[in-house]
Amino acid sequence: MKYPQNAFQDDPVVNVVLSFIIDKDGNIDSIKVLHQPDYLFTLQVLSALDKSKGLWIPSQVNGRPIDKKYIANFKFATSTEPSDLKEKGLRSYKKGDMEKALKNIDIAIKYNCYDKELYEVRSKIYMNLNKIDQANSDIEKIDSINNYLLIDMGFGYIRNRM
Repeated sequence: MKYPQNAFQDDPVVNVVLSFIIDKDGNIDSIKVLHQPDYLFTLQVLSALDKSKGLWIPSQVNGRPIDKKYIANFKFATSTEPSDLKEKGLRSYKKGDMEKALKNIDIAIKYNCYDKELYEVRSKIYMNLNKIDQANSDIEKIDSINNYLLIDMGFGYIRNRM
């Protein structure tokens, strides 16, 4: 996927979320756009999915292929900052600096609201800060993410935007 050159977004990360079915023959079916900030990003994602035809391996139950629905988050980013913030937050947490960890993790969640690890760490930070309601809220968020079969397609970085 390529960052659409004609797309102008103020956000450093753009998420396009789709649902689709990989049928028992490995074909993509029933694609639905769940979130699109700009149709140019969605066109890039749809083009990438089209090029992936024939590359999917169907899920199996008891050795038999089945149809399975997935929700995929495709991320476009203008820098590596989101992953840097996650790493900074994790390092701060391990060092015991809960306030600094919370600050970085909060910003990282704004960039990627589908990353369960961020909510897991933040719930632990909240527990350390004795903010039980916030910790429980993050645990509920993890549960809601777990209810999807979520594929996180990672970041597609660009160096500069035109």
